Amino acid sequence: MINRTRRFHPKFLKVLLGAAVCFGVAACGEDAPPPKKQAPAKAVEAGPPPARPVAELIAENDIDDRIRMDDLLAPSTTEQRLAALKFFDGFARGRADQIRPFLGDLEQEELAALEASGQLAQLSHDIEGIEIMAGASHEGQPALLGLYEFADHIEGQMWEIQGGEVGFILHAAPLPPGLSQRLGATPFEDWYAAVAAEQDMKNASDLGVERARAIASAEELPDSGGGDSGGGPKGPGGR
Repeated sequence: MINRTRRFHPKFLKVLLGAAVCFGVAACGEDAPPPKKQAPAKAVEAGPPPARPVAELIAENDIDDRIRMDDLLAPSTTEQRLAALKFFDGFARGRADQIRPFLGDLEQEELAALEASGQLAQLSHDIEGIEIMAGASHEGQPALLGLYEFADHIEGQMWEIQGGEVGFILHAAPLPPGLSQRLGATPFEDWYAAVAAEQDMKNASDLGVERARAIASAEELPDSGGGDSGGGPKGPGGR
């Protein structure tokens, strides 16, 4: 009886195993593709740290309880938030020395007059609350709006910001009469719209005064017409 069972020849088995290994690693006769080079990661520049919450600054710096400033309406940096709180805290407590470093020269003179007359002390006594809002002037200049709350009314003052050693220097913006009672949902726009309207009225009034003066001057000129009343020669144009 013939045994039909065939055994793998050792050489055939060796070739078969070699082919399997070659197929598993890479196509036979082909080099493995080089690894892809990854672009170096770009360094990300760290931005300024987020401003600290207003409530924390008030608690840590002994700011008067009557001072209020919403985080959404506050300056964008911790330093400016703290400077704003200290500035208005000076009004709430009647401390001229605390207010003075934030003011320009003209405003410092007015502050000195308020202190000497006793009005600053009376103001701090009458204030029931001060709300602070950060925004911009009509020219895009950073500004702070302080709303001083009293028993029967609210008085606002716009302070325009410039750079300074204590965080900023503040200059008082013009305050048209009765403006504080007309501020709405957009107080910064309302403020400067009222300032522009008042300036337009002033310009028109000035033009009216100049026109009246011109008419009065023309009426006072000597008559340049008809006969000579016996006088001597006249100047150019008969004047």
